[in-house]
Amino acid sequence: MTELDWSETTSRAYARYMEKNIRYDYRRWATKILADLSTVPSTTSVVDVAGGPGFLALEVGRHLGHPRLWVVDASPTMLELAGENGRKYSLEVVARLGEAERLAFPDGFADVVLCKHFIRLSPDPERALREMARILKPGGRVYVIDFDRQAPAVRRWLLSLWIRLTAPDFIRSAFHDAFRTGFPAARMVTMFHEAGLRNPRVISRGTSYLVVGEHP
Repeated sequence: MTELDWSETTSRAYARYMEKNIRYDYRRWATKILADLSTVPSTTSVVDVAGGPGFLALEVGRHLGHPRLWVVDASPTMLELAGENGRKYSLEVVARLGEAERLAFPDGFADVVLCKHFIRLSPDPERALREMARILKPGGRVYVIDFDRQAPAVRRWLLSLWIRLTAPDFIRSAFHDAFRTGFPAARMVTMFHEAGLRNPRVISRGTSYLVVGEHP
């Protein structure tokens, strides 16, 4: 996938576009994640890694009792937007500038770690997953969403058509090889195992998959 320059202009344009798709994208994934979370503490710590404008964390957090939400991103503008979006949801978002491969959290910090459409872009995806596993509390869960290179051709074509018809030029360009660079779901499950996560499994699959694993 073509690497984007996350300038202020690009970040804000991306957030505006993705905000229009909350109902069909982030909310759908949040529903699946929440269905998998059988029990969560009354105060749940959620870390959204490479979370951009924070929509996934917010869509999950709005259904939790007393969520504590952190969004980690390498773009200061994205973190500013995550804070702004948190206020729209009446939820506090703690923005943390940083990289997925070096998460600035102590061991056993989070109940839930989220990561959407980033792992294939990481310069060291195995290390990023190990970091996500490290910051989990015992029994906590990591949820990774990413493009599935083995998705049915017709689904890939339909999503590509939607992007071509609706997205800004820079998103269309970046999306061009998203499926080619995505890990197969089975490989992602293996990477979860290698990161020390227990019982990794695919709980949803379409043009993207959702893989979950638990801290031992």
